[in-house]
Amino acid sequence: MRQYKRNACEFLAGSSGISVHWTSKSQPLTGQTKPYPEAVESFDLNFFMEQVKETGARHLIFTTTHGEQYFAGPNPVMDYLLPGHTCKRDLLGELAEALRKEDIRLIFYYNHSCNPNASPDWRAASGYDEDNLDLFASRILSVVECMSRRYGKLVDGWWFDSCYSLDSRGPHKTVSTEMGDWRFPWEALAGAARSGNKDAAVTYNAGVDIPFFYTDDQDYYAGETNSLNFIPDGPFFKGLRLHQWTCLDNARWVHREPETAFPPLLYKDDEVFAFSERITRAGGAVTFNLDIDQNAVINPVAIEQIKNMNAVLSSQ
Repeated sequence: MRQYKRNACEFLAGSSGISVHWTSKSQPLTGQTKPYPEAVESFDLNFFMEQVKETGARHLIFTTTHGEQYFAGPNPVMDYLLPGHTCKRDLLGELAEALRKEDIRLIFYYNHSCNPNASPDWRAASGYDEDNLDLFASRILSVVECMSRRYGKLVDGWWFDSCYSLDSRGPHKTVSTEMGDWRFPWEALAGAARSGNKDAAVTYNAGVDIPFFYTDDQDYYAGETNSLNFIPDGPFFKGLRLHQWTCLDNARWVHREPETAFPPLLYKDDEVFAFSERITRAGGAVTFNLDIDQNAVINPVAIEQIKNMNAVLSSQ
């Protein structure tokens, strides 16, 4: 059996971070919804970075794709497979550069967008519903490799979602095409993700609170959870760097409804602090998802909660 040398993910040791799901489905708090390329063009990166810095976050998970396969930047592979889904402005690259200047680590979230009822145009372009699943896999790998080589060492890690639509072995599965005995090449995907940075940390999500691993070739625990109940017994969980990721306000992750205010916080301040302290003091990492609208406005109440939490953690 092949032995994998796991990345120790030292940058995640004791790290408190945030994430935002800014996607092609994001809607503004007020005003008219912009087409995705226009929203990318008008994204105020300086304003966004000021909000991120205010939280005191040490890392950021940022969505590159989600329910639909749209990119906030160039990607020649995507242009070949499905024209019109990339952008001239390289917002992802600008963000990566800005975060590096502030010593905030960047993790790219990637979703293959082939979930049931998610993106029929991309399912067709990627070949998810075709007989040659090896060709489908090679297209996904090429998209990811194109991103990895473009941004290189500016990307510290990858968080791959919806693995349960590519592999039926886990307890949670949403495969909606005929796969038979075929298996997605997870090790090759890790290689594609690390092609621009051999030290990039990789994880695969098997579902909420599901510690199932599609491959040993990953470095940290995806850790998606809907609660603050996890009790760590050290910096690692089943051999992977411990990580927990949950929503701080919007349990639907994406601000999908136009002309709608930010939702209230899901947890009290002392609950969030106790959870973060347990994980980070053990040497793991926590990430809280904060709601963000199409105009790059992050929920200010959520910012305040995380800012206060991190201020206390850093003072101890």
